[in-house]
Amino acid sequence: MRALAPVCALVSIVVVTGCTGSSEPQATPAPSESVSSAASPTGTPSLPPTPSATASPTTASPSAGSAAAAPTCRTSALHLIARNGGAAAGTSYQLLVVENIGDAPCTLFGYPGASFLGTDGQPLGSPARRDPSVKSHHIRLAPGDKANARLGAPNPDFFSESDCHSEQATAVRVYPPDQTSPLRASVDQRVCTTKKGRATVTAFEAGPPGG
Repeated sequence: MRALAPVCALVSIVVVTGCTGSSEPQATPAPSESVSSAASPTGTPSLPPTPSATASPTTASPSAGSAAAAPTCRTSALHLIARNGGAAAGTSYQLLVVENIGDAPCTLFGYPGASFLGTDGQPLGSPARRDPSVKSHHIRLAPGDKANARLGAPNPDFFSESDCHSEQATAVRVYPPDQTSPLRASVDQRVCTTKKGRATVTAFEAGPPGG
């Protein structure tokens, strides 16, 4: 029995040694933290784009063509002469020529008002009616420029005296378009004073007669 004691003791030592180990048990490493947040961007974060400035609307300068037209020619800026325009188809003509004697451009448009005047300065018959053979259009007269209209009077020789009642005209009275003051020019023409022998007048045309 004593022989077994050392063996048992040896076994005890081995068992104890195997149970306790010669070194400390290795600690279980702590789980590393998982990084759930995204990596922060490097550098300065970009700012939202600045909206480009809206260009101010540009106002187009008025062209020369859109500039205001020259004002209507006033009577005081015009000079009138009457020229013998001959005769045709039983009608005798006076050419009414107006010149811009002012210092600025002006505009004529339309028909003049025209009457023959007798030796006493009074109108002979009715004012001339409009002759539509010349179309009205705007005429720009620079200083020194001219325009003309044609005043036609039926020849009294083609009428009976009862239908004409002829008189001698010594002047014409002409109202420029849109004016209330007349111009006057000398003439020497026999004219009828009745409705049947009423004179006619055209709208103004640019330039002197035949020019």
